[in-house]
Amino acid sequence: MIKDIHPGFGPEISFEDAIQKLQAWSKAGTEHAFLFNGGNESVIRVLSKIVQVHENIIVCKGESSALFFRFEDAKFVFGPMALMEYPIKQGSAVEGLHIFLQTGNYLFISSQAELPDIETLSLGAP
Repeated sequence: MIKDIHPGFGPEISFEDAIQKLQAWSKAGTEHAFLFNGGNESVIRVLSKIVQVHENIIVCKGESSALFFRFEDAKFVFGPMALMEYPIKQGSAVEGLHIFLQTGNYLFISSQAELPDIETLSLGAP
């Protein structure tokens, strides 16, 4: 079981580049894994398709979920997220879009649909 995930701290990408990535995923119609951390140790994990991308809003729909995110003054990073298993065996990485929201919350949209089980979220460096 994955115990910690560490967001990738790569170069920040522009709002426009992030929107282009989200629009491409929306047009592809594929499911993506969404991880949302509301500022505590709990993580919400949902599989969903991006169905609409507006100026600073995305709308996503899953089998039993609907998500709506507003990206005003958000910071965007595209790159890997380190997934660490304890006791430490080996780590792995999943590529995706890291979104640091103005509210202090964190959203990760994986470039793929499958992610391992995740128990807690740590925003420390990998």
